[in-house]
Amino acid sequence: MDKNSTSAIVVILIMNAVKSLGFTPPALINRDEKLCSLETMLVDYAADESLRIHNVGIDRLLIESRLLTGSTVLGFLAADGLQPAMLKAIGFSWLASKTLKEGIDRLAHFSALITDRITIETTFSGDAFCVLIHGHSPPPVDESIQFAAAVILRMCSLTANREIAPIRVYTKSDVISEKDKSHLKNYIDCEIVFNASCYQIDFNKDELVKPLISYCKEMTNELDEYLIKKLATYRSTPLSSKVINSILSFIGSEEITQKRIAEYLNMTPKNLQRNLSKENTNFSSLLRKARVKLATSYLENHHYSVKKTAFLLGYIDESSFTKAFKRWSGKSPTEFVRDRLAS
Repeated sequence: MDKNSTSAIVVILIMNAVKSLGFTPPALINRDEKLCSLETMLVDYAADESLRIHNVGIDRLLIESRLLTGSTVLGFLAADGLQPAMLKAIGFSWLASKTLKEGIDRLAHFSALITDRITIETTFSGDAFCVLIHGHSPPPVDESIQFAAAVILRMCSLTANREIAPIRVYTKSDVISEKDKSHLKNYIDCEIVFNASCYQIDFNKDELVKPLISYCKEMTNELDEYLIKKLATYRSTPLSSKVINSILSFIGSEEITQKRIAEYLNMTPKNLQRNLSKENTNFSSLLRKARVKLATSYLENHHYSVKKTAFLLGYIDESSFTKAFKRWSGKSPTEFVRDRLAS
């Protein structure tokens, strides 16, 4: 399972939300820099329900969708189409939970199986049950946090078979437009605190600890066992794969250094290099592999010019990129494109 990625069902829900507003959803640019329409995503997901999309591509999609629709609450609109079965085992485990609190706790524990860009934390504070949603670095766009919050609210209502209104919602966003407020009231009809230090939903504690009629201990035990194994498999991804995926997240947006990637992976540069050596590789080699992968994709699949490809990969000029590309592949970028066209 790819790191720095999110389940493709989230992308489909976002695109459907854009469509519901009367717009043609922007195409997703996937990790191989190929354009994927809503129809393509539906076909791909039907063929492979474990399909995940790199978070950089999702951020691009959300930003383009915001500019297209003018909506700043797309995350909430997207979650409106969610059904528990779309979350697979996590959704069914939530439905079989003893209380809504247990359902939220399960989502928090296994959330990386849906997306690894956020962490969900729960705690009690007086009469409130608080759900805090933290974005990882690089920080996701606001709509991703909105979506996570909206999923929690929608799952609560679907499971309890009635509206579960929070006491208060905190957001790091600025005050939203009146038009978006009217959309938002369909999901959050309570006090909203803007420009907060974190994203948080406060529920009435008593509402969330009431027993649910759908509770099934045997089912939750079986599903939890399955999810624990799946999460362990996900977390056992080789470090070299994590490094390449992390590099792909940063290419074109900021300078890529071993120190920066180590920080992103919560490691020291020394520990990163030591652990990579156990996999018979090093940071420089992985950086080169990531650049080769994107460079060949830009040139071959997206038909970008050499100059644009050099810029997107973070090179100071076309000449530096051409020399590096020839060192990697034995050919200049121009020769590479010519040979591919001829084959």
